[in-house]
Amino acid sequence: MSSSTSSSDRRLRLRRALIACATAFVLSVPVGALLVQSVAALRYARPVPAAEGLPAGDWYVENGWGREIVSHAILYYGFGRSIENARDADLLLLGSSRVLAGFAPDLLVPFAETHGFQVFNLGFGHVESDLFPGIVIERHDLRPAMVVVDADGFFTNRMSLKARSIHTGSWFGDLRARVEATGAYLHRQLMWSWLPHFLPEIPIPVEWWEIEKRGRFRSSDHGFYCVWDEAEDAQRVNEDGGWQEIDKPTLRATEAFLERMRARDITVVLTHVPSSKPLGSRARAAALAERFGLAFVAPLPDQLVTSDGSHLTRASARRFSQAFITELEQHPVFDTLAAGDEPLRDR
Repeated sequence: MSSSTSSSDRRLRLRRALIACATAFVLSVPVGALLVQSVAALRYARPVPAAEGLPAGDWYVENGWGREIVSHAILYYGFGRSIENARDADLLLLGSSRVLAGFAPDLLVPFAETHGFQVFNLGFGHVESDLFPGIVIERHDLRPAMVVVDADGFFTNRMSLKARSIHTGSWFGDLRARVEATGAYLHRQLMWSWLPHFLPEIPIPVEWWEIEKRGRFRSSDHGFYCVWDEAEDAQRVNEDGGWQEIDKPTLRATEAFLERMRARDITVVLTHVPSSKPLGSRARAAALAERFGLAFVAPLPDQLVTSDGSHLTRASARRFSQAFITELEQHPVFDTLAAGDEPLRDR
């Protein structure tokens, strides 16, 4: 057989193989979609866009492919409407992702509206502490009447690598990251609206997969997450927490942060969002508040659990938030917010 004939046969077999693969793929789409709709055991693979069930308002995609989050850049550079609403807020919540997970927007936002003020969750992921939120507050001239700070690991006078890269980088690169995050989410939703996903059967990190599958949304209106992705390794909150000593670097960082807030006439209230793996104990946070003469509003309802060892589950966040609201209303510092019936901005 000549080489030309052999080459022609190989090309013919390749074309046939490609046609067969394409035909099988095209047929598998409707068949797969039918199976995940009709077979109960396969419904876990049914695509469910994260945008379904979003409350009314303006929401943006927080995470792109992998664990990249974009709200650091959105709030630092003022992309979109988020920072405008943060500027209008009378109460800012500050802290790490535990603050984003620990306060329930469906309780805190109506509570604020009832008393005539606005609340905005200015928490940041990446275990962010005091320095970056302080920079954002000064950069955009935020002047709330009050900030509530989760004191657990907050006062360090440091920035995360993510925050440092934004603070020293270019706005264009971070704008591109936001566009890419949104595009990646939309691409996944488009693909998953056609193709069933059986990948969870493969042993992979469940938390990562669930974040990628559903996405995560953050509100431009009030800064809260819509849904905190829950893993299935719930752990009871550690009521005692970590070490008690307040070291000198913490004292210096706290004093520096308070000085920045005093310069803007902002009342600082400390709290301690419960966690299974706190960086410091609730008693340590209370001692820090006493040391600097700050109000301490940190309820500890019974039987709180975290979804991943760090962040409260949705049910626990609601219980903590309700207890927080009750305790804050009864504290004298609440008069800073609820001094009358008119919104603070109109007084």
